Amino acid sequence: MKNKEKLTRNLIWGIISVQTILTGIFFIIQVLRIYFGANPLEQVFTREKVGAHLLEIIVLIILWIVVVVGGIICSFIFKLEDKNISKHSNIFKLNNMINLLNIDNINPNELELINKEKKKRKIAWFIVSIISLVCALMAFLYLFNPNHFLTSGIPNEQVINMVANVFPWVGVSFISAIVAVIFEEISAKKSIEDVKVLLKKYKKPFEYKEETRKEKLSLLAIRSVVVLAAIILIIVGIFNDGPSGVFYKAAKICSECIGLG
Repeated sequence: MKNKEKLTRNLIWGIISVQTILTGIFFIIQVLRIYFGANPLEQVFTREKVGAHLLEIIVLIILWIVVVVGGIICSFIFKLEDKNISKHSNIFKLNNMINLLNIDNINPNELELINKEKKKRKIAWFIVSIISLVCALMAFLYLFNPNHFLTSGIPNEQVINMVANVFPWVGVSFISAIVAVIFEEISAKKSIEDVKVLLKKYKKPFEYKEETRKEKLSLLAIRSVVVLAAIILIIVGIFNDGPSGVFYKAAKICSECIGLG
């Protein structure tokens, strides 16, 4: 039974992956058609051109939304119980192990190393927060400078300059977060060994908390209601000509607000 459910889930996520890649390819093709098919004397990305080209693949986009939503619903239905504890992250395992300890009955000196590593992890994420804040500030300073997006300038050159001045800051922010995650896992692994010693010393059983069936059903019900409401709103939006409004606003942001085209 479990193998059948696993096969079904793999099939569902395989379909979602293929559909996502296919939608992305057609989206890129439409962007390239607009870019290379434009008259050099005309604006490249206008709301009319963008809207017309996106409407050509609207069926594919709607189908992608349906597949993704359907996949999310099916993932709840065919959810497998993960009994392999080793698949969980070190920080997840550490938190579960710490919950088994009665901290009040433990000598503070024995918790010194654990608290020290915990402090290091907090400092690491504080540094990441500062780096991300600085990167966001530098990116916004460039984006909100009107001198970088003059109507008399060359749109393509402005886009290239924007990418060169904004994307590096975004990359630094992501890299710092990845480094923090790796550091957190290494630090948690060190603390796990110390917590195991305490668990053994105080003879506490080592087991992970499992959600009760009632909690799982309640969570599934809430998720199902949210997904169902999303599907209904998407369908209502489609019949109310919502996609055209979205395409119009998206094109307007690029062509008027930011200054592209």
